[in-house]
Amino acid sequence: MPSTAAHPPTNPTLATEISAPAQNPNPFHAPHPASSLSSGQCPFLNAFSTDTTHAHIPPHAHKGPLPIYMLTNNQKYTIPSEIAQRAISPDTKVSTSDCRERFCTAARMDMDYVITDISNPETVLREAKEWLTLFYKEKKLSDENLSIRMNEVYAEVKQTGTYFQTYDELSYACKVAWRNAPRCINRIQWSRMEVIDCRKVITAEEVFEKCLEHLKFATNGGNIITTVTVFAQQRVGHPPPRIWNTQLLRYAGYKQPDGSVIGDPSNIEMTEAAQKLGWVGQGTRFDVLPIVIQMPHEEAKWFSIPKEYILTVQISHPKYAWFEEMKMEWFGVPFVSNIGLTSGGVQYTCTPFNGWFMGTELSRNLGDIQRYNLLPEIATKLGVDPAGPPSSMWQEKANLELNAAILHSFQKSRVSIVDHHTAAAGFMNFWDAEHAAGRGVPADWVWLVPPCAGSASPLFHLEMANWLQKPAYFPMEFPGKNYNFPRQKRRSNVSLKGLARAGLILRKYATAAYDRRHRVRVLFATETGNSERYAQRLAKFLSAFAAVSVCNMESYDAKKLETEEVVICVASTFGEGDSPSCGIEFKEKLVNGKLNLKGVQFSVFGLGSTLYENFAAFGGFLDSRMEELGASRINPLAKGDEIAGSESTFKKWIGSLWKSLSNLWSFRQADYEHGLKILGIVRGTNNFVSTYTLEPAKPQAAQVKSGPPSSTYHRGNPYTATMIDNSELLKKTNGDRSTRKISLKVDTDVLKFNPGDHLGVLPENRPELVQELLDILRVKEPDAHFVLKPNGGESLSTPFTTLPFTIREAFTEHLDITSPPKPEFLEVFAHFAVHPGDKVKLQDLAKGTEEYESWVQHHQPTLPELFTLFPVSIPLELLLEKLPQMQTRFYSISSSPKMYPNEVHLTLGVLKYLTPSGKQHFGVASNFLANAKFGTKVKIFPRHADFSLPKDPATPIILVGPGTGLAPLRSFWQERAHLKDVGQAALFFGCRSHSEDFIYESEITNAKETGLLSHVSVAFSRDADKKVYVQDKLLEQADLVCEVLNNNGHIYVCGDATMACGVKETFKKIIQAKLAISEEESVKYMDELTKAKRYLTDVFGPALQTAKKILNRFG
Repeated sequence: MPSTAAHPPTNPTLATEISAPAQNPNPFHAPHPASSLSSGQCPFLNAFSTDTTHAHIPPHAHKGPLPIYMLTNNQKYTIPSEIAQRAISPDTKVSTSDCRERFCTAARMDMDYVITDISNPETVLREAKEWLTLFYKEKKLSDENLSIRMNEVYAEVKQTGTYFQTYDELSYACKVAWRNAPRCINRIQWSRMEVIDCRKVITAEEVFEKCLEHLKFATNGGNIITTVTVFAQQRVGHPPPRIWNTQLLRYAGYKQPDGSVIGDPSNIEMTEAAQKLGWVGQGTRFDVLPIVIQMPHEEAKWFSIPKEYILTVQISHPKYAWFEEMKMEWFGVPFVSNIGLTSGGVQYTCTPFNGWFMGTELSRNLGDIQRYNLLPEIATKLGVDPAGPPSSMWQEKANLELNAAILHSFQKSRVSIVDHHTAAAGFMNFWDAEHAAGRGVPADWVWLVPPCAGSASPLFHLEMANWLQKPAYFPMEFPGKNYNFPRQKRRSNVSLKGLARAGLILRKYATAAYDRRHRVRVLFATETGNSERYAQRLAKFLSAFAAVSVCNMESYDAKKLETEEVVICVASTFGEGDSPSCGIEFKEKLVNGKLNLKGVQFSVFGLGSTLYENFAAFGGFLDSRMEELGASRINPLAKGDEIAGSESTFKKWIGSLWKSLSNLWSFRQADYEHGLKILGIVRGTNNFVSTYTLEPAKPQAAQVKSGPPSSTYHRGNPYTATMIDNSELLKKTNGDRSTRKISLKVDTDVLKFNPGDHLGVLPENRPELVQELLDILRVKEPDAHFVLKPNGGESLSTPFTTLPFTIREAFTEHLDITSPPKPEFLEVFAHFAVHPGDKVKLQDLAKGTEEYESWVQHHQPTLPELFTLFPVSIPLELLLEKLPQMQTRFYSISSSPKMYPNEVHLTLGVLKYLTPSGKQHFGVASNFLANAKFGTKVKIFPRHADFSLPKDPATPIILVGPGTGLAPLRSFWQERAHLKDVGQAALFFGCRSHSEDFIYESEITNAKETGLLSHVSVAFSRDADKKVYVQDKLLEQADLVCEVLNNNGHIYVCGDATMACGVKETFKKIIQAKLAISEEESVKYMDELTKAKRYLTDVFGPALQTAKKILNRFG
């Protein structure tokens, strides 16, 4: 809390020395040429004798607060021993807050805090290590787990330049930062803070919505809850998200022509900024300012706060009734919003925080001369003349009664508040508790001593030292100072009465303008994250002209649909037309809930694959069901095909959606163009200039890591496995077909997975293809290290890495150089085409029409082939920026860790095929694995799947998996070999020929003989005149199927989409025939099995099927 008091502390009599680790003597300040002091050294430092037996404190050391000490280098600084013992723990690592060379600035209102250089990976890693060491120590976690976590952080920083803190790390950092806050008196409550994680919020509208939620939650009807909300972390090369307001709730300050102020003078700057953005207040003393939010690469937006979110306390006095006549008021809760958080090398610039008021804070707000300056009026009403002699102490008398009124009013309104004596006593308890715990207490004496207590407060006599201890909250500069406001006509100065009248009129139109930002709710349902990515991109586009909120269907109450204005669904389809798992409950409520959606506008973008019979079926269900419930379709259903590419469909749909919304709400074309800019698909010359510069760099030192727990493994932090077996499973091969068993060495105590889970593989492009591309681009130093650095322009893309890399590594590990180019990439290619005819051709293809689709299907060009088809001269930086990143490939795990400890097996078909244009193409991941030699390092990570065995081993199961669909089923019977009292297991396997591709035959035979498999049926499609498939074998064993289902058995189907669809139809036929029910009832029966997770499918990715589809289409 602010304070103007500065008084001498008790004289220390001894001094002691504190050593710090070796570093640059001052990494924060450059030495002054004329200074005889060490760089950054506190001017009072030499006043303390280094002779610990004859310490002497010169008189000037008592004139102000104790200096801010910097203990970050190898020198031994001497400070008073009492302070060293009481304020700083022996292992405290601190850095300067605001020490100047020849004077102490500790009494300044605004301090120059040193925050983290997040662009320097070494700094990020150093601070991450310091924070995680403290976190694991205080949480009493093992050193082994700390080492594991640090290795994970190292890998992520190496990949991205930063890392994503876990919620536990973030939550505790917020609390410790409060514990370290030198200007806060109420830190005894530090461990009770509530932390709300909003790091995935991406639009200003969502930030505002979360701020309202914070206001409501923390206010808690007056029983205030200390809360902090944390928004997205700051990223290198991107402006940070910001809330302009110093506090979420502030009163406006209107400066008058005569220099006087109506309202709160401390908020004049914010008020004028809000007015420039279009806000118009009523001109009263207590107008609530709007919240101004600015997201990266976007204009600032203001939002009026609904009254129901604002708790206001009217000020009255227990004795003097005239206090009410003064019509004083204040907010019930202080929501500080101009602070950031630095923690472990990560910075957050948008972290609104609240505690509760101390009475003297409000008395200063209302009484200080630079604020509302109400003390003279209060003194007059008390009968004390403000113009009288100073000895009348009219200020003290008025301030005393104002404090009494504030405490009385809050207590009367049942709103949390603390008086300054109770707060001081609490701080003393905090001080003692922290030192008992072996921790130092950074403390700003000037701010902590209550302004109206003086020496009556124990804090007045407490010797304190101040330093910056991380994690820490730090103040942010007001963004409006350098903001390019929209031009407005100057309004003539008017009287207050005229301003109020004009304000009512202008406010009406301003409110109407705000109301035109119609509400749009974007709902998504996803299994792989694809739909969520499209939903977030859609939200960015819509945020240019509407108030948008994004929500997972899983966490959305379908009943709220009735209150929405516009609902847009982005949904994937799982398996054979089902909803993703996160959309199951939402679907049920649409089907069974009695919803009335009249008046609600909607549109649906469905994602799926045309390889499935029920292409994008869940999107189709949402589209039809919303209409059945009374909602009005504003845009036709769009379906994005995973095979042909959904990007062009999405962009066409975006344009169509814009037209529909514009017809509905009359938007401007400028809004559309701004939306495209936000989305990053704006057409124009900016699309052809790289926002990054390729600069030489030193290679990053490699670090050997032991694996962290499997839950922490992901694409950014993969586990490095070792190839120990790579064998052919086919009995006969002619060079065109190959099915491999891949065995990788892992530590199964660390890499946790279950049978049926998926294994993500980070593949590498073929060396021959990479070298061909390097030759085409004429890269002179493919193995020299470079780094991509922002060139100062507005970047709407994220580089594939912020750490040093070689060009060969970029094309081998990071970038996709095999997938057919998307239309937007061809547009860039067209700009740099060497031949005019190629430029025209590429521009036509870039339109994404049927011509493009036919061209892509015919050529399926890799990047080297594209350069051959269309010679271009494109800057390397731009190529690296525009190329898509390499995607993870997922395979079903085909081994049990119980049977093969410290191993994980994959069973995969190797993709090789000729395109219709005659080019030989290779699947990236399958060929990478197939060609890997013994000892090759493979980056992997597990992903949990619902395709898992029943919890009760006695449950009977049916396993259906032709070809490589046998992979997860193999892991099942291996797992059951180590379980007791297992139920029956029937296997239905299919392949071409017994002599060609009956994979794992000996294992299946052995499992049948030992009883692990109670029944085995194998279908050979080419060993007889008539082709036989697993569907035929299932029909033959219809009684067995019914027996398993009658005993609550589970069915598992794994294979390609066509097979999975046929198998499901076969089960429907069996159920319909055996139970003598209708086709519709059999469908419901199957739906119930799926819902109960008794019918589970694991359907192949589209790679191999894509190749087959191309060949089928073109003969």
